[in-house]
Amino acid sequence: MLQYKVFAANAYAVVGTSSAAHNKGYLCHKGRFGYRYMLDEQRLLSPRVKGKSGLKEASWDLAIEQAAKAVNAIIKKNGPEAVAVLASPRLANEELYQLQKWVRAGFKTNRIGSFSNMIHGRDLDALDDMHGFTASTTTMDELQNADVILVMNAELTENNLVAELKIKEAMKKGARLISVNSSENPLSRIADLWLDPRRGTNTALVAGLAQALIQRGRIDQAFIDRRTENFAAFQAAIATMEAQPTIVQTGIRGEKFAQAVEMLTQAANIVVVYGMDQCLEKSRDDVKALGNLLLLLGKTGQAGNGLLLVRDYANSQGLLDMGVDSRYLPGFVRPGQPEIERLQAMWGIPLDGVFQPLDLAAKLKKGEIKAVLIFGEDPLAVAQAGSLLSKVKFKLVVDFFLTATAAEADVVLPMSTPLESSGTFTACDRRLQRSAALIPPAAGKTNLEIIGELAARLGMALTPGSPEEIFAEIGRANPYYQGVAAGDFWGKTLFQEAFATRSGKAKFLPIVIDPATCNQETEPLLASENYLQFKIKNKLVL
Repeated sequence: MLQYKVFAANAYAVVGTSSAAHNKGYLCHKGRFGYRYMLDEQRLLSPRVKGKSGLKEASWDLAIEQAAKAVNAIIKKNGPEAVAVLASPRLANEELYQLQKWVRAGFKTNRIGSFSNMIHGRDLDALDDMHGFTASTTTMDELQNADVILVMNAELTENNLVAELKIKEAMKKGARLISVNSSENPLSRIADLWLDPRRGTNTALVAGLAQALIQRGRIDQAFIDRRTENFAAFQAAIATMEAQPTIVQTGIRGEKFAQAVEMLTQAANIVVVYGMDQCLEKSRDDVKALGNLLLLLGKTGQAGNGLLLVRDYANSQGLLDMGVDSRYLPGFVRPGQPEIERLQAMWGIPLDGVFQPLDLAAKLKKGEIKAVLIFGEDPLAVAQAGSLLSKVKFKLVVDFFLTATAAEADVVLPMSTPLESSGTFTACDRRLQRSAALIPPAAGKTNLEIIGELAARLGMALTPGSPEEIFAEIGRANPYYQGVAAGDFWGKTLFQEAFATRSGKAKFLPIVIDPATCNQETEPLLASENYLQFKIKNKLVL
């Protein structure tokens, strides 16, 4: 939790809310310094439209009218399926919810997503078949109750300092830390056990640990029998992952492997922290393997235990919770599930023909998408996005700065900042956090007003309109959000009684042991993130 303080015109500071908050007043560098992009002199403060000599300033009315006219022309010629909306994982839940509702109830298509997830998102659905959806099964608060904390593929000092501080606090209370990283980092230096497998062999390591636990009879068979399925197939699939082949493949020392097995079997409470957005250490089925391991030990859905999937951006979890992905409606509803009927009734449209999963990237590459409406992302900041946008005829960009993508757009609209708009954000451990506007939007409109006016000009009126009214509707659309107050978690008793699968049981999943990593740096597609990196963080390092 952070709090903005206004001292005078254009004079601000950011502080932790209080020692009673979940982060006890601590802030990472993003929280402490990242707000400065909101005050930068280069921020866009007026709309732009493309003319013969390039982008030029225009009134809001003209810019929105020109955007609506272009999109309507494309719909008339190619149908609404030729329009796609892409949204940032830093938008508020209310903004994200309205965007996906606009696409499904307005355009009556499923062309909704995020370039950040499309280009960099991996394993975002890894546990769908295991648990019913993919999300953290525990919260950061449970770190203090853990006996063993296992951290894999996560550079917490750099990307989630609050999580690291909570781990250190838990260690002072007696928790033991296993750090899994091919090279030394701040956590590995203080860990009780540092496992240093070769890059790309994390899945093999976890599978080997699982096989060792099975062989030693140190699994929770009662939990497996009562609350899971497919165990026999999983057991057969990892039968060849004996200790010695695992040690050879991963390159870790035998005594370290044995120590890890002992630490896991002796711990009553285990919390695993995994970095979803980090790439260099990641192998193909890490998340599935960790999910299987926790089921094997009977730890999923149990207090003081579970899997924390940490993410890089403020509302990466909320983006999926709201259904800004062609695979899900709000609440992780998937095709064929009965919950679709409830959303059909709410929105007053038939969803069966609308809600069909699709490969949005493939449709962009094939030229089937003629217009893209991009809210808060800068895909052209990375080279690989060029092929995604090369066949698009019309681009609308809503952002803080004249980014690489905005410079190529036909219409650019200024985005409001968290200082200027109210809403909620959902942290990686499902904690709901509220942000209240302190000042009016410098450019004149909030993001919700922009979305509402664009939809209205296209004959697709969106209701309700205020952040409070939209949040109330979110609670009806996504049952996990019903009655959740700011500072609290959705899914407080998540998976304690049943999983979100059709059978109510968790399913052990097959894994592929592939030594290749994704082998690339994850380049941010967000102007605010690039601002932090190049205008603030580099100066802090120097």
